[in-house]
Amino acid sequence: MWERPDSPHGDGMMSGRKIRLLLADLTYLRSSPSPIPVPFAIGKLAMKLMQDFGDGIEVTMVRTPRQFYAALDAQQFDIAGFSHYLWNARMSTLLAEHLTSTQPDCVIVFGSWARGVALRGDPLHRAAAAH
Repeated sequence: MWERPDSPHGDGMMSGRKIRLLLADLTYLRSSPSPIPVPFAIGKLAMKLMQDFGDGIEVTMVRTPRQFYAALDAQQFDIAGFSHYLWNARMSTLLAEHLTSTQPDCVIVFGSWARGVALRGDPLHRAAAAH
C-alpha cells in the first residue's frame, strides 16, 4: 500500500523501497519533437509528487518511444502515467499495451487536462478519487 509521507503510519515508502513512477508525454519524431520543448504537465506532476513523497518516490520522465523503451529496459515500474491527447492517443495506447505485456504488475494511468482514469489497479484509483 502506498501512503503519503505525512500519514501517521507511513513514510511514503512501499515495502521499504521507493515508488518507481514512469511519466510519459509522448510525441512523434520529426524535425522538432514538439512545439513545446518542455513537458509541462508531467513536469508539474513530478514536482508535486516529489514534494509530497520526498525520497519515497523515483520519477522517470520520457518524451519519445526510444526513451520509453530504454526506461523499460532499465527498470521495473510500479506506476506509469501517460499524458493522453488526440495527437498521441494511438502511440500512448500501443506503448501502454507493450508495458502491460512486459511489466504486468505496473499500474497504468492515462490523463489529460480533462480527466485522469486509472485503467488498472484499485489503490491508485481510490487514492485519486479521494482527492
